[in-house]
Amino acid sequence: MVAQLRAASKAFITNADTVIALDSVDFDLDPGEVACIYGASGSGKTTMLNVLAGIETLDSGTVTIAGEDLTERSEAQRADLRLHRVGVVFQSNNLLPEFTALENVLVPLLVKGHRRHVATLEASNALAAVGIEQLADRLPAQMSGGQRQRVGIARALAGEQRLLVADEPTGSLDSENSRTLFELLRRRATADGTAIVIATHDPIAQDYADAVFHMVDGTVTAL
Repeated sequence: MVAQLRAASKAFITNADTVIALDSVDFDLDPGEVACIYGASGSGKTTMLNVLAGIETLDSGTVTIAGEDLTERSEAQRADLRLHRVGVVFQSNNLLPEFTALENVLVPLLVKGHRRHVATLEASNALAAVGIEQLADRLPAQMSGGQRQRVGIARALAGEQRLLVADEPTGSLDSENSRTLFELLRRRATADGTAIVIATHDPIAQDYADAVFHMVDGTVTAL
């Protein structure tokens, strides 16, 4: 088991109300498995992915990633696990604006301790895998939204992650590039056992998934 939630609950308090983002969710993801989660905006998909990535903490329940219980881990410990074991594709891509496409993929590999020449090759290969190797020297401001999204995907793919979580990874891509991306994620899962969970509105995703879930008001149901 790569990822597991047990009775996972999370609420956010606003000025007007209390929003239940996760409501006693149970979820399992095995090595090499691709799962996609559908649901309306505000249903809890992003919160669930953030919990799996160790970005958000639970109010109650447990989350286990790559055999490690994150429930009582500090923010620093969760960040270290995320660096070494979890690739994250953010909905907003979260690129460093002063760094080129190649550098945005390269920096996390260097932080992990990879030698520069090895990290550079791996970063270049990741950009090539998403079809934008020709943009290696461009800054984010010099790229389209779809190109920036693909840099974020390349950054998440580069490394030896056990788990990859992707939040609307094709939101800025056309249908052809969306299908190419899902094919790439499917191959990655099959080739090295990376477990992948995708929060999406894209109907194409289910063609490449082993499991499909629907999320409503913080609850998750298998389809």
